[in-house]
Amino acid sequence: MKTRRRLKLAVAIVLAAVILISCAGFIVVHALYSRQFARTETPESSIYPSYDEITGYDRYPVSFKSGENTLRGNVYGAENDGGLVVIVHGLGGGSDNYIMEMMWFVDHGRSVLTYDATGSFSSDGDGKVSLAQAALDLDAALTFIEGDERLRERPVLLFGHSWGGYAVTAVLNFDHDVTASVCMAGYDLPFDLLFEQSRNIIGGLAYALYPFERVYHRIVVGKTERLSAVEGINRSGIPVLIVNGDRDDVVRADGSGLASHRGEITNPNVEYLEVKNRGHNDLLLSDAALALEGVPGADRFAACELDDGLMTTIDGFFATALK
Repeated sequence: MKTRRRLKLAVAIVLAAVILISCAGFIVVHALYSRQFARTETPESSIYPSYDEITGYDRYPVSFKSGENTLRGNVYGAENDGGLVVIVHGLGGGSDNYIMEMMWFVDHGRSVLTYDATGSFSSDGDGKVSLAQAALDLDAALTFIEGDERLRERPVLLFGHSWGGYAVTAVLNFDHDVTASVCMAGYDLPFDLLFEQSRNIIGGLAYALYPFERVYHRIVVGKTERLSAVEGINRSGIPVLIVNGDRDDVVRADGSGLASHRGEITNPNVEYLEVKNRGHNDLLLSDAALALEGVPGADRFAACELDDGLMTTIDGFFATALK
C-alpha cells in the first residue's frame, strides 16, 4: 500500500514538474516572439532619406487587405513602361527605408510599388505576426495588382530583402503571374531562421526551448509553417536571382539562407550572386556609403548610396527576363 502511494506521489511530482517546465518554456518563447514581432511604428527620425526630401518622383497611394488588416503603400513612376517592380521590405522596417531603391528603378524606366507589411509603419496590425507573414502580405499585394486596372497589365518584377527576400520566393508557391524575382538575403523556411536567431540570442538554451518554440510557432503560423522558398522557386520555374553577402551573419549563407540550398533548387532559371565584403543590411551599399558609416552628420543620401554596379546587374536581370 505504501509502495503504491509512493508511486502515485512520484508520478504526481513528475507530472507537476513537466507542467511547470512546459509553462516556463512557453512563457519564455512567448516573450521572445512578442519582442521579435512587436509592431514597428514609423520612426520620428531615420538614417534613410525620406520622400519629403526628394523631388521628381510622383506617386499615388494604394491600399489593400491582407487578412483582416489594411496594408498601405504607393505607386511611383506610373508613366514608365518597363514593368512594375514590387519592393518588399525587411523585418523591423518599412517601405520608406527603400526610397533609394525606388528612385533607382524609376530612373531606369520602371514603375515601382512599395507597401508597409502587417504591423509595420503606416499599415494596420498589432504586430508583425511571424517570419512567414511577409509572404502572405505579398500574396495579398499581387492579388491587388491583378485586380487593379492601372497595374494589372504590367509585367511584375519582385525585389525583396531579408523578410522580403523570403516573401518574393515563397510567394511563388501561389498562382500569380510573376516575370522574375530578385531575392536578397532571403531564407527558405521561417522556423529555420527563427531557431538560428534563437541560438544567436540565448545560446545553448535555444535547444532546451526547441520543442516549445516549435509548438508555439506552429500555433502562431499554422499551415504556412512549411511555406518553403525553395519549393516556390522550383514550382514557378521563373528567373530568380539569389543574392547574398559573404559576411552576412543574420541570414547565413551556410545556414538558413537560400544560398545554402543550392542542392535542393532544381529550377534551371536560377542565378546566384555573392557580394564580397558585404553583410546583411549593407548588401546594396556602395563603397563610398560604407566609408560614411558611423560618421556624425553624414549626408543621408550619400550614406545610403547604392552600389551602381550591383543595381545594374539586378536591373539587367529584370531586363533579360522581360525579353
